[in-house]
Amino acid sequence: MRALHEQARERGVRRVWLEVIVENTGAFSLYEKLGYRTVRDVEVWSLPAEDGPPEAREVPAADAHARIRELRSDREPWQRADGTVENYRDARGLETDDGAAVFRVGSVVQLLQLAGEPGPLLRSLRRLGSLSVLNLPADDRAAAVLRSLGATVVVRQHEMLLEPAEH
Repeated sequence: MRALHEQARERGVRRVWLEVIVENTGAFSLYEKLGYRTVRDVEVWSLPAEDGPPEAREVPAADAHARIRELRSDREPWQRADGTVENYRDARGLETDDGAAVFRVGSVVQLLQLAGEPGPLLRSLRRLGSLSVLNLPADDRAAAVLRSLGATVVVRQHEMLLEPAEH
């Protein structure tokens, strides 16, 4: 890990992010000893599909993504960051008057980003299939909506950050 950090520093990387599963106390202790600090807790959610009419309209992913950037109030975890989402060629978008979502459909519906009022968007997404939400901040208001819809947390993780000192 120290060699990796040194290579990152040599290449001009200013921040190293990672997640560690809450129950993995050995890894958590190691990362703390290496200088990482916990930034926030994130959760992986699962929500079963449900029939019903959509409450959001489908739009091109680029349009939904632009709307999300306008409405967003917090930084996305790296797996759902703008640069990551822009690389998905199969991304799709949803919009309501009060929000937007970018998602993918495979064996499950994978929520990539969401901003604005989460209720209508999450209900619409679950009507496309079982919904998976990766690394949603635990205090995000979408978490409360997921809980009210009967979703379950599959994994809890600490999001950690290392900001190496300049030498």
